[in-house]
Amino acid sequence: PEDRKSNSVALNYCFLGNPGTGKTTVARLFAELLLDSGLRKKKGFTEFTAQKLKDDGVDEFRKGAKDALDGVLFIDEAYDLDPVGDRFKGAPIVNELVTLSENERERLTVILAGYEDDMNSKLFAYNTGLKSRFQEVMFEDFDEAELTQIWTDMRSKR
Repeated sequence: PEDRKSNSVALNYCFLGNPGTGKTTVARLFAELLLDSGLRKKKGFTEFTAQKLKDDGVDEFRKGAKDALDGVLFIDEAYDLDPVGDRFKGAPIVNELVTLSENERERLTVILAGYEDDMNSKLFAYNTGLKSRFQEVMFEDFDEAELTQIWTDMRSKR
């Protein structure tokens, strides 16, 4: 939009890591943090998988994105949009995502989640400008000591 501040900060992220590293949990908590800090106005965490978006089509994506305004839009397994390999279903959604992540950055946080290699080869390879619109956050695998601590904490809460 024309009235957008010239240097508004984009709060769009790409959470990268293996299954079970906490990407979705952190995204939900981050949505609450954005609301509490006043950076987002609506308590909202709109969650999709890439496959669901492709199954429903670009018009449903637009509706979901509109509903998510002033909150957070989360796309899990975003690499499955695969716009290079799926030009009919994935590419139109990614094209819409590129526009949305730029034009609505004052009102919407977009968080993509997936595996690093797949995100780079299937999603970011499609559009060189896409990757630059998202700040990458790497989720490392838990080591044995961390898993033991998580297990101990869970058991003590029962």
